[in-house]
Amino acid sequence: ANYLDNDIKFVAGVGEARARLLEKELGIRTLGDMLCHYPFRYIDRTRIYRIDQIAEGDSALIQFRGRITGVSYAGAGRKRRFTAVVNDGSGVAHHDGLVPGNQRIEKRIEVGREYLIFGRPSFFKGELSVVHPEIETIEKAFSRKAESGLQGIYSSTERLSSVLGTKGIYTIVCNLW
Repeated sequence: ANYLDNDIKFVAGVGEARARLLEKELGIRTLGDMLCHYPFRYIDRTRIYRIDQIAEGDSALIQFRGRITGVSYAGAGRKRRFTAVVNDGSGVAHHDGLVPGNQRIEKRIEVGREYLIFGRPSFFKGELSVVHPEIETIEKAFSRKAESGLQGIYSSTERLSSVLGTKGIYTIVCNLW
C-alpha cells in the first residue's frame, strides 16, 4: 500500500472530527491529498526586526522580540482594551487589543518576560502598535523550528477557519512531514 493513501485522521492534531471536516470542506482525505493542498502564499519568518527598524508605512507582517515592561487597561465592558508595552532596547511597541476577544493573550503575558511578537505594524501618533499579534515566549518560539523559515498560508473555508484556520492547516502539514 502507498503511504500517501493513509487516512489523514492518523496525523497528530487531526483525529476523527477534524478528518471529517477536512474531507467535507476541502476534499482532503489522505496524506497525499493534504500534501497537494498547496499554500497560496508564504510568510517570511526568517527575519527578526529591532523595533527601531520598523517604519511607518511598512505594511508587511513583521516579527520582533522584546520584553514586556508593563500592561494597562482602558475603557470598560465590551470596549475594554488591554495593552502590553514591549521594549527591545532599541525602542518601544504596544500590543493593543480588545479584552473580550483576546483574553487568551492577556492571561499568557507576564511582565518582565521576553516574547517573539508577530503581526502587522501600525502607527498612531508616531507610536508603533501591533493589533492582535501572534505572541509566544522566546523559549517556545526558538524550540519550534517549523516557524523559523517560510510559513505557508493555506486556503480554507469559513467553517474550517473557526476550527483550524490557516495556522492549524500549516501545523498539520508540519506534523505530516
